[in-house]
Amino acid sequence: MQKSGLISCLNLKPRFRIMVLDQFLCNYTADFSYTDLETEKRVVEDTKGKDPKSGWDTRTPVYNLKKRLMRICLGIEVRET
Repeated sequence: MQKSGLISCLNLKPRFRIMVLDQFLCNYTADFSYTDLETEKRVVEDTKGKDPKSGWDTRTPVYNLKKRLMRICLGIEVRET
C-alpha cells in the first residue's frame, strides 16, 4: 500500500503511552500504524483472529481493555484486521 501511494508513515509495532489523570497506566503496542492518504487520518491496526493451533480467540481481556483505553484516553480507534 505504501509503494502504491495509498499510505505513508508506516510504523511497525508502534507503542502508545496510556495516561489517566496525568499518571502512567500502561503501554499499548499495535501491530502497525500509518497515514491513510485518501482521508489524511492516522490508522492504528492490530491483527486479531483465532490462533490456528489452539483455536482460541486472540482478543484477550487485557487486549479488550487496552483497546477501550486507546479510544477513551487517546481518541484512537484501533482497527482490527
